[in-house]
Amino acid sequence: MGYTPLYAAPEHLMPSKYGHTDARTDIWQLGVTFYELLTGKLPFEGYTYEEVFGKIVDEDYKFTPPSKINPGLAKYDGIFERLLAKKKEDRYPSVDDFLNDLKNLEESEKRKAELEVEVEKLKKSLSESMTALKKSTSAEEIMRNRRIVVETLGKLALTYAELNRKAELLNTLNDLKFYTVQNLGGLSNAISTVEALIRENLPVKEDFIERLKVLVHSIKRENEGRYTQISYQREPTFSSRSKTTQQKPTRSAGGRKRDVDKYIEIDGKVIEFKDRTGELSPDEMEKLARDAYTFYMNNIEKIVQFLTREVERKGYPLTPQLLERVRNPNRISMWKNGNVRIYNHDSKDQIKKVGIVIDRNTFEIKRSVISR
Repeated sequence: MGYTPLYAAPEHLMPSKYGHTDARTDIWQLGVTFYELLTGKLPFEGYTYEEVFGKIVDEDYKFTPPSKINPGLAKYDGIFERLLAKKKEDRYPSVDDFLNDLKNLEESEKRKAELEVEVEKLKKSLSESMTALKKSTSAEEIMRNRRIVVETLGKLALTYAELNRKAELLNTLNDLKFYTVQNLGGLSNAISTVEALIRENLPVKEDFIERLKVLVHSIKRENEGRYTQISYQREPTFSSRSKTTQQKPTRSAGGRKRDVDKYIEIDGKVIEFKDRTGELSPDEMEKLARDAYTFYMNNIEKIVQFLTREVERKGYPLTPQLLERVRNPNRISMWKNGNVRIYNHDSKDQIKKVGIVIDRNTFEIKRSVISR
């Protein structure tokens, strides 16, 4: 099959990499001609044939979208991503499929305008629900506002996907990572797919959107009733399971103060409290444990993000099990320097402790607790 050099398809120039020519090669040449008619330019230009050929076969080189040449041509951007896809399998399978998209362009533009309005509404709603989540003062509020955040992020992701706004879609999917453990694998795969679409300048296809709908629904279901409501009677009660039954700190044979261990029960969840100062009264222990736990759960998303970065920075594997532990602290300890540690301890895991250190008075997060 012959070809004009400036209209050559990748498979014309490098069949060893892109395969042999077929009907989809004509789709590429149609795309080059259509691009030139609309913009007055060729999608791949250069001073020599060698330079043009290099751009055509380079997977990382992207042609300039028509909207960058003339904003009025923005509606054609997605069409050219398929017409001029470097890999044949990513192009329109036939001219009829291309013509069908072209015919539906007016309807697509109307739908796009509606989605753009929806995006602004969702962004505003997300901002408000994120603020409400940060200001939540009870576990019930945290659960309710968390569900709203997850639902809004899911809708936003699907809207960005339909609009073919891949960068915003990628950012939204990355935000969703902090709200799932069970679906983290599927979400990571979706993120990798969008990164590939961006890298190869390909459009978001309908089959990906359908799979994304299922994933978003699963994450939403995962967050329905994820946390049990923290319920106190009039005051939190500590069980009698402690290493010492005395109210005052005792001393070991060598005269050193022992750590006083108590347990607070929150809807069946047992939080172990250690007083490493040996100086807190039962009331002080009770109040500090309650305040520290409430602070942790009220700022859970910020803490998850912080600890995710810290775990990755230290070179440890970030597993779904570890993220689940971050969301479920089971120990609180008070130290003489005024620091309070709140963390999850599991002696059987590779990372035995994961959590944070906060200032007792300001409740400022000072550093992470990550130890093997």
